[in-house]
Amino acid sequence: MAEYNLLSDKEAVIWIMEYAKKSKPEALQIMDGFRKSHHGVGVADQMKIHAEVCDPSIKEHCLVSWLPVPLFDSLNKNVAEQKALLAVFKTDCGLPESYRVSFGSAEHIAGMAAAHLNATRVNPFNGLIVNTDTFGMGGRGRNRLQLAMENRNLVCGILHPLEECGFPHVAVFAVGVIKALPLSELVQDGYEIMDNVEPSKFEMKDLEYVSYLERGQSPVWGKTMRQRALDMKANLGLADAKYIIVRSAEIPNEHWNKSILFPGTRLLSSSGAQIIPRIFRLDNGSWHLGSLTITSFWQHDDILVRCKQKTETTKGDTP
Repeated sequence: MAEYNLLSDKEAVIWIMEYAKKSKPEALQIMDGFRKSHHGVGVADQMKIHAEVCDPSIKEHCLVSWLPVPLFDSLNKNVAEQKALLAVFKTDCGLPESYRVSFGSAEHIAGMAAAHLNATRVNPFNGLIVNTDTFGMGGRGRNRLQLAMENRNLVCGILHPLEECGFPHVAVFAVGVIKALPLSELVQDGYEIMDNVEPSKFEMKDLEYVSYLERGQSPVWGKTMRQRALDMKANLGLADAKYIIVRSAEIPNEHWNKSILFPGTRLLSSSGAQIIPRIFRLDNGSWHLGSLTITSFWQHDDILVRCKQKTETTKGDTP
């Protein structure tokens, strides 16, 4: 089942740059466009309106942004008129031409509505039914699915072949989706993937940052570092690095002057050098994704990251 992790505007900008490889101006254009629309309907500035969507079952990874209020101008309009209204919405908000804004799939609307409700306790449907981009099979063939929320529960129905009609209680959300590029396209040009672990599942608060050097030890070779990372269960990879860099504001400041290593991914350069990803903080306060060769000496200012280890209790310990 897909997970909808709400992001701030800043995190969403970083996500678009890191996962979709869009320029910062284009990422800001998307964020500013949706925020402008929120001001128009009185949505609070601090409200999170973007969500990173991960669905391991179908390998979907995308960023969904939406206006968590139905477009009231879309009431009493048929489907074609509602689509035309979204085109006007996109133009008025100054969203990029290549960026698709639509009714949204039933899955994305349901996920965003549930995340919004959990975060704000506010039902975004305002008692209305909304059309979606998802179709199902009904008694008369292929029909558009509709969603509503009753008593905090989502209800799904179908719009029978009456798309040429408008209804006083049927509206649409404005939903934008940008998909992540395949991992192979997120690797720097000139590199190929040799080894890569599956993405881990964690929240930033569940991480701990550990050294691979033993007490008083001098720097070690990369092969030793990678083996210790395995032994310490700190063998995160490139996908985890990107997840963390999006949420870099949550990295404890005592680690700001260190490189955080992700030895679960091993890349091969065109010159034959083997490298692993790392993230590090620049002087301007932003975090950058880079790499280091495995044959390097690994210093005391490089660290690993892992999920916090549960302390096992032994017989006789107080539970």
